[in-house]
Amino acid sequence: MAIPTTAVQEPDGRTVVQRAVYRLVGCALGALLGLLCLYWVGQNFLVWVLLLMGGVWLTSQIQTGSTGISYVGIQAGLAFVLSMIQGQGPPLSPIPGIDRFAGIIAGLAVLLIITMVMSLFRLKPSPAPAQGD
Repeated sequence: MAIPTTAVQEPDGRTVVQRAVYRLVGCALGALLGLLCLYWVGQNFLVWVLLLMGGVWLTSQIQTGSTGISYVGIQAGLAFVLSMIQGQGPPLSPIPGIDRFAGIIAGLAVLLIITMVMSLFRLKPSPAPAQGD
């Protein structure tokens, strides 16, 4: 998850760190949007379904947009759905969504720190063997 395929072509680690930041930002935005929607839902099934559809549509627009931040949209959509769907209908309490949000952010923060530390240790290509030796 932490190493995009372009990291092989870019040995400075910039792409890996950028992807980790996009992941953290996308998940935070999606989960917060989901929790904000849960605030308005209450126990109303129709409102829950409409907000769920609207959030998925919004995050898919970010994902398919031409702004260069499609990975933020992917992560936001995943976190949004994880926050909004806790069973077969509107949740009785936002606490499981808050717990999921905390878990997502804590895990991604640790991954971001590890990614940034690992980017300090750049892989250097091994020297090519001498011709004729």
